[in-house]
Amino acid sequence: MKYHALVIDDDEGIREDVEGRIESLGHTCDCVGCQHTARQQLNSGKKYAYILLDLQIPMRYGKKPLVQNGKNLLNQIRGTKGIENMPVIVMTAHGLDGPDLAVEVMRDGHATDFVKKPFPSTGETLEKRIGEALSVRARPGAAKASGVVKPAGDPQPFEEGTMVFTPSRVELEHVKICGDPESGSALNSVSNPRTGSSVT
Repeated sequence: MKYHALVIDDDEGIREDVEGRIESLGHTCDCVGCQHTARQQLNSGKKYAYILLDLQIPMRYGKKPLVQNGKNLLNQIRGTKGIENMPVIVMTAHGLDGPDLAVEVMRDGHATDFVKKPFPSTGETLEKRIGEALSVRARPGAAKASGVVKPAGDPQPFEEGTMVFTPSRVELEHVKICGDPESGSALNSVSNPRTGSSVT
């Protein structure tokens, strides 16, 4: 499957770098440099598999770039029917002196992932983050979530996947839900709906 991405960054050099990385994955992309043009692209009917969003972008070309513009665009994407679940990887060089900005865009803005600029050449690379975002989106039962943490509300059914019960923890799709063997804390009588057995 060939993926098509939308890259939003006001730095031409970064756009060229990202475009090369995307093409090396066999993907294609459209690149824009401001919030206004990004909105036009998203409203054009083009189908994007994911978005790479620089937080510090101008509202329009020639205007001052602001981190708030990127946050606003992320919130608009999450509030737009049809694209609200699209993977959005935030990329920024700002707020790197602490975790606050990453926590904010992941928790409050519901970004799928966060990568620092300049992009690392090993480890948590941009290419790795893209692959992870797309694999989450393609996972059975995760199509609706696409990596986005939904606000609390009515309980939703678990559609598909694997839930593992052990004496010390519960895992859902290889993610530990609760229990910590290191500290000795575990679950108190949680029933396994498939077998009826409980974990203590």
